[in-house]
Amino acid sequence: MSANVHLRTNPKLVDGVIAEIQQRLAAQIEWFTNIFGRVERLKEEVDGQTYYTANVYKSGNDYTLIAPDSGLGNFAFFTVDEPEDVEQYVGEPVRIQSPCSLIVWVDLRTIPNGEGRNTEAVKNEILHALNSLYLRYGRFYISKIYNRAESIFKGFSLDEVKNQFLMQPYCGWRFEGEIDFVADCIVPEPEPTPEPENPDNNG
Repeated sequence: MSANVHLRTNPKLVDGVIAEIQQRLAAQIEWFTNIFGRVERLKEEVDGQTYYTANVYKSGNDYTLIAPDSGLGNFAFFTVDEPEDVEQYVGEPVRIQSPCSLIVWVDLRTIPNGEGRNTEAVKNEILHALNSLYLRYGRFYISKIYNRAESIFKGFSLDEVKNQFLMQPYCGWRFEGEIDFVADCIVPEPEPTPEPENPDNNG
């Protein structure tokens, strides 16, 4: 199986680091079907109820819904929270730390040699891949892992996800942490302030 890697057009800053992680994950884990970048959280009103769903922009007004019941196979996507911490010093590259989570959802039956495998074994495979990522433009530090459905899809409406897709043989995780990277710009040094002219100095 070869994953479909959905890269943003001309990714910059955190999207640039995420794009690199997407490609590295696709190269190291063979059972992914789709690896998406940063999703957008869309709000929808249905019968007086408010729902929030994860979506990836396609074109025009078209979005792809990212959910376990959306026919996307084994997939991964990223969410980026706020605020982003910025370290800025004159004449040096701008460093940014972005709260970020990688959400993974899989069907154990589709994983090669998956018979007899358990969720911890698959989680270990993902952690091994993440721990061996040598990124050119940043780092992804994982500080927490969530296993429960309400935590994995935190910020999104579980009403949009059918219960049968959140139990065996299906499983998922939220790898939460921070992306640390250097922006591709340098804070310009201020222009020197001109010395005031001395009217008494006529040369």
